[in-house]
Amino acid sequence: MRHTAARRPDTPPDVLLRQVRDHGDFHHVGPLTTDHPNFPRRALRGFLDEADPWLRALALRDTELSAADLRRLAACEESFLRSGVARHPKVTAELLEALLADPEPRVAHAAAACPALPRPRMDRILAEAGL
Repeated sequence: MRHTAARRPDTPPDVLLRQVRDHGDFHHVGPLTTDHPNFPRRALRGFLDEADPWLRALALRDTELSAADLRRLAACEESFLRSGVARHPKVTAELLEALLADPEPRVAHAAAACPALPRPRMDRILAEAGL
């Protein structure tokens, strides 16, 4: 019921934010609460300090995260956070290089697939793979 109520076009920003903080933003059907036009996008960065890694991941929806914030998330033990960093639009080539060496294959794959990876580095990856 609360997800349906949050889909209303007139749902206030503070209600949307409270719903995400209290219940997460993981729906099986329908749009995410953080995609609602009234969701306060500036609040996404506040999820960086959440103890729950699934809530912390919401910070990655902030397309303006700083390199320092991305490094912080890349140091998390949860591989889904590290692979999220590799897909972030502000990820740096330096951070991608570190993520390429991640022991979790899906993190390294996300880093290798990132368009921000410099072309010479991608060429070396392809050459090492014999492609």
